[in-house]
Order: sequence, then C-alpha cells, then structure tokens
Amino acid sequence: MSLSRSKRFALALAGAAVLTLGGAGIASAGTDGGAVYNPTGGSLVWFKSYGDHIWVKDTEADGHSAVGWSYVPYDGVNTTNWVTSGNGDSGDFNYDFTEGAYVYYKACVGESGTGDYFSCNSSWYYGIA
Repeated sequence: MSLSRSKRFALALAGAAVLTLGGAGIASAGTDGGAVYNPTGGSLVWFKSYGDHIWVKDTEADGHSAVGWSYVPYDGVNTTNWVTSGNGDSGDFNYDFTEGAYVYYKACVGESGTGDYFSCNSSWYYGIA
C-alpha cells in the first residue's frame, strides 16, 4: 500500500502532535536514554542525563559522517550533531535542557559537505533531562 504525499504529511504531522502534546512535557528528572544504532550502520547515539550530554559515535569507515538528530519540544530544540572525523571517533555535545524535559534522538548518517543526513532509525529514542 502506497500513501500519497499529502497522506504521508498528515501522518507525520499527527505523529509530531502526539510527541508534542503527549510526551513533550516535564517528568521526573535524570533518566539516561538507551544507545541507538543507525539501521544501516555508521552511527551510534545516546543521551546521558547528568549534564545533558548527547553522544554521537562514527562506527564505520564508510565515507559518511555520524549524525545525532535531537528534539526537545519543551525547550524548542531541534538540532543535529555531527561527527565528521571518521570511524571510531565520537563527539560529546553538552546542553542545558530544562530539568525533566523529554530528550528525543535518532542515529543517522550524512554528508557533512552538504549538511544532508539520511538513513535515520525510524523510532525516536528518549531520555529525561
């Protein structure tokens, strides 16, 4: 079954509304998120609540960059963090999110020269700041 572009957009909008309204509020502070791998390999991303750190690691010598896509609706954050230095390298990206805010993230790979990222895992993983 193939969905039209307008139906896919409507489903994506509905999903974003669920995240924003249903899970974007404030909860108990300090829950680490689990590690998530990109489905085709190449990146690993996880969230550490103590200090609000998003970690991104490049896991393959594939010529692509590792990308962590982070979304924190309560704080209005929607950003990507890039590790462009190659296989085995990682980056620690430090934030100051509101205590108790849900921190959603995905693992992707991308082309740093163009800023295009792709091949992200389909589900949002999360931790709590």
